[in-house]
Amino acid sequence: MWGGWLAALACIVLKVLVVFDPFPYWGTDATRVVGTVTGLTPGWAMLLDCAALAACGAALVGVGIGRQRVSLTMVALWALGAAGAAVHAFILRERALENAAQGLSWAAALGAGLTALHVCRDEGVRRITLACGVGIAGALVAKGALQVLFEHPATLADFRANREAFLAAQGWDAGSPQALSFERRLSQAEATGWFGMANVYASFAAGAWTALLGWSVMALVKVRRGEVPSGWAGVLVLGALAAGAGVWMAGSKGGFAGAALGAALVALAWFGTAARRGRRELWHPAWVGGALALLLIAGTLGAVAGRGLLGEQLGERSLLFRWFYLQGAARIIAEHPLIGVGPAGFKDAYMLAKPPVSPEDVASPHSVMFDYVAALGLLGAAWAALFVWWVWHAGARLLAGAADDEARGSTHGQPHGGSPAPPIPAPLSNPPRPDVWVITALVVVPSLIATAIERPLLTPDGALARVAGLLFWLGLSAAAVLLMRAWPRHHAIAAAAGLILAVHAQFEMTATWPGAAGLCMVLIAGAAAPLGAARGTRLPGVAAGGLLACCGAAGAVLAVVPALRWEAGLRGAAEAAQPAAEVHSRAQVVFGPGRALDREAASQLALDLGRLLGGPAPTNPQEFDAAMNELLVRVSEPAIGRLADAAAAAPSHFQTAEALARLLLARAGAEAAAGRDAGAARSAEEAVRVAERFAGAHPSAAAGGRAGNAPAAAAELLSEPGRLDRAAGAYERGAVLDRYGPPLALKAAAAFAAAARREEARKWAAETLKRDELQRLDPLRRLNAAERRRMEALAAG
Repeated sequence: MWGGWLAALACIVLKVLVVFDPFPYWGTDATRVVGTVTGLTPGWAMLLDCAALAACGAALVGVGIGRQRVSLTMVALWALGAAGAAVHAFILRERALENAAQGLSWAAALGAGLTALHVCRDEGVRRITLACGVGIAGALVAKGALQVLFEHPATLADFRANREAFLAAQGWDAGSPQALSFERRLSQAEATGWFGMANVYASFAAGAWTALLGWSVMALVKVRRGEVPSGWAGVLVLGALAAGAGVWMAGSKGGFAGAALGAALVALAWFGTAARRGRRELWHPAWVGGALALLLIAGTLGAVAGRGLLGEQLGERSLLFRWFYLQGAARIIAEHPLIGVGPAGFKDAYMLAKPPVSPEDVASPHSVMFDYVAALGLLGAAWAALFVWWVWHAGARLLAGAADDEARGSTHGQPHGGSPAPPIPAPLSNPPRPDVWVITALVVVPSLIATAIERPLLTPDGALARVAGLLFWLGLSAAAVLLMRAWPRHHAIAAAAGLILAVHAQFEMTATWPGAAGLCMVLIAGAAAPLGAARGTRLPGVAAGGLLACCGAAGAVLAVVPALRWEAGLRGAAEAAQPAAEVHSRAQVVFGPGRALDREAASQLALDLGRLLGGPAPTNPQEFDAAMNELLVRVSEPAIGRLADAAAAAPSHFQTAEALARLLLARAGAEAAAGRDAGAARSAEEAVRVAERFAGAHPSAAAGGRAGNAPAAAAELLSEPGRLDRAAGAYERGAVLDRYGPPLALKAAAAFAAAARREEARKWAAETLKRDELQRLDPLRRLNAAERRRMEALAAG
């Protein structure tokens, strides 16, 4: 039990400490920016999920061998949801890679929560799990401070100095809605940790604040009684202050609300036991606590709905948009009630189901239960029920946990065994050495692996933040373990923290985001675990553990192996394109706008470029541009072949097909600049075929847009206006699949006008203006003045 659970916990913690990279090497143009991976790719993330499932299976086998009861109902609910995810990833095969990555992430997170609920009945396991899960706030706060104080100002300055080059590397046009939205988000100094999302970061900061606040207050009480050293209490107080700073650095309104609610729940847990002493016959604390937890969940969703019903007159937008997400999710569930749209299918479905005035196209309804049911239908409802079950039990622990401890007497399991030990005499001077060694392993090993993954881009500031965060994490976890051994009521405070995460999961992506879902579920279910081990037979635990382990093994074979083959193709393509990316990056430094020309660096760059081509160094800007085009032509041949291999390994992955089409068009442009018209025509036509073939096999708004962009670019490059008919048709098909968005409608109108198809141009110009009026809640998504004048002219004939 211990070995399996600690291995699973290490996998979950590692995912928190590393950025998730959904499209490695080619997320930016690898011919312009060197493709360096400093995060978990889908293949390796899925491998961690499979390892976590296998380790959880081993832990449940240990529970069964110890003759502790395992809830087969919970196991059955987990298995039903996992079966739904498997159907989309391995049978239907639409968006197979994305569905497999997201589905395995959810299955591993819920499997870890299921295991935590059983293994955390052991007091020693519970202490280690909660201490490390809450203590990780030390690492997150250190990372957040680095982002807000150092990385954000540097990134913003670099972006402003190289704005055009950066947008080109992302494939965005200056002034496009994507570029404007990115610039708006970039201008905000937010702590996001390794999640990449301030709201998810705020959820964990608020949860840690709740736990550390309650533990700090009790630690100070214990100091006055001489039962806990003041130094360890000071560490907990410092941790509570740091978690509060984390909420502030995230700048999330949901984070501030969660912190306030957390303080209220701590007070309830604190005074609830005292208020009912001697009067327990009047009410059952577990039932009251469970009902209160469900009311918190229902109240949160009700608050979102209530904000939506108030309409647009209020200035607040966040909750209003979340009301739109829930409406869209409800329509999707009604249209796909049996098996849903798949873990990765929400965005395309939302474009058709969302309220007309919703300006955003989101990949999640930002509510965990709606996410499960929209993705997996009735089978996803099993996962939603499992989540609600844990929330109920967490509420029960909030009011009943302390009383149960006091009635039973405080017992403490050892880290290397499951049996209770005699009560620990007070005062306690330091955490027990076995606990410290286990915590050290759980903190240091994942941190070292995460640092190795980040190493290519690790700066001295980043390394210092890593070390500071690791030490803070160790200190908080050790102090929490010491307090838990001295104070039985820590269960109630942990339950309060778990409820904060559960509440946040109703309007944030905390419970479904790949890096956050596992830890979120572990903290909720671990805090909900009943105290003491109920006796049972061996078979249920062994069977449940075998099921989880087999699912992990099957995922490794069916999902991880193809994903690693896909990543190998992307990596090979990036390595082939690397010479061009290195020269381009150096040219940006030497010849970038606002930079004084370094003649020595420019001369060395020209020499290196000539050496790569096996010829003389270019001596003027015209020769340099010609040499750069020649280099792009040379490197693109092997890169196109490897990208085609990647596309064959993941045939339904849109970004891979898009990268291949873009690379073919870039090669066509280089060939045209060199006067190789026949080669340019072949490359352009192949790009059009790739984009149109994908859009035909896997229709979506994004695929329609790419299928239109390719012939439009080819028409401009080759001066062949006849290709605009194909572009206009593709844009039209994409605009139909994005029911209320203006961008593709705008492109369709312009393409029909350029192709002299006036009636279609008039129709789509009018539609564009109509859709533009619906974007009033987000001005950045509206047409600019020139676009509006042109659409008005086309609509008027």
